[in-house]
Amino acid sequence: MKGVKETDNQIICKYCGRIANSRFSNNAHQVLCKSNPNRIESYAENWTEEKRVKHSAIMKERNTNKLRIYSEEDRQKMGLRSKAHNAKYWTPEHRQEHSEKMSKVVLQRPESYSSKNVCGRTKGIPFLDSYGNHVVLNGKWELCVVEYFNNNNIKWTKKIDAFPYLWKNTWHLYFPDFLLTEFDKYIEVKGFERERDRCKWRHFPHKLIILKQKEIKQIMNKTFNINTLRAGGTDT
Repeated sequence: MKGVKETDNQIICKYCGRIANSRFSNNAHQVLCKSNPNRIESYAENWTEEKRVKHSAIMKERNTNKLRIYSEEDRQKMGLRSKAHNAKYWTPEHRQEHSEKMSKVVLQRPESYSSKNVCGRTKGIPFLDSYGNHVVLNGKWELCVVEYFNNNNIKWTKKIDAFPYLWKNTWHLYFPDFLLTEFDKYIEVKGFERERDRCKWRHFPHKLIILKQKEIKQIMNKTFNINTLRAGGTDT
């Protein structure tokens, strides 16, 4: 083949002597080889920042499927296929096996399932606690609460050990939102309360203060009584 010199079954660039893995890669290299007097201008030299930004925007739009339009019939078909797959894959035995595996993983590595794992419905906000630890706040309500702590010189942290609790015959781990170290109180910021939450709180071995919508509004309006935190006056 033109432009290829073979020595001991090796494929070598005739311009610089580079050894290639295949004829195809050697041909591609020789076109751009710096030792080739007739080399074609390489993509790297012609790839301006403006072209990079434009290409990146095009690829992002393609990858988010914004240009793809699904009919209602297509959506129904995809939904049925998904349900059929889940029904076949997630058998009761498989669900139980998966649950047992995850319970073991959580107990072995509780730090990976701590309060730094933020709920997908709220925005994670990087912050520093009273001891300089990097933490992630779960939404604007928690940000409002820690700003109140800081303004009132209340030391707090999210570095909290996990507490086990039993829910539907299965052990899980509970991470309160905050620990007030000087008050020895735990804080839970809660908007929507479920039965599972009440189960956690009933079995929690320490004093827990639950800040709901009413208390958050008081904090925002600067009418919240700080003695509530010192005395632990909210019910669990």
